[in-house]
Amino acid sequence: LVHDPAATLRALLAQNSPALLIEHKLLYPLHQMLPSGGRIEGDIAEVHVPADGLPTVSIRPVPRTDCRFTVLAYGYQAELARRALSRLAVEEEIFGELVVPSQISPLDWEPIDASVSATHSLLVIEEGAGGFTWGSEVAARISSRFFRELRHPVATAASDPTVIPSSKTLEADMLMTAERVEQAIRKVAA
Repeated sequence: LVHDPAATLRALLAQNSPALLIEHKLLYPLHQMLPSGGRIEGDIAEVHVPADGLPTVSIRPVPRTDCRFTVLAYGYQAELARRALSRLAVEEEIFGELVVPSQISPLDWEPIDASVSATHSLLVIEEGAGGFTWGSEVAARISSRFFRELRHPVATAASDPTVIPSSKTLEADMLMTAERVEQAIRKVAA
């Protein structure tokens, strides 16, 4: 959890427009890891705060110029991506930058653009069902902006494109998991 929930709620309430705050229940037991001194658990952490006060946090194990790809994720998927990226950096020297927005609409494009312009590669991870999604919109916009600079098409990873079943077993099979997040990261890093 790299955003302060209380600060996020205060920033939303200060706006003069409707807002919907979405929290993932699996984030509740986690400890906050707010950037301190430009670091989160030893990784480089940059915070970009636009005029609306809702920050986007960028986390990377090495300088941005040494990262091979960018991962954009929010909520619990960002936590799964952070864990996978940290493990891959230490165990296999696979370096990627994680960009975690605290607001997904309107999206703060500046930190995303800065990362993609350095890595020339983007993976968008979300828990929602794949298809016509937030991740698809991000992929289309980044593809348009960085068409000649990208090493390959923007990749997206999402849950299976189906209704979430009520069976816990079937639900676990179709939702994004730590394993699926790591597979998507490995694919874009190859």
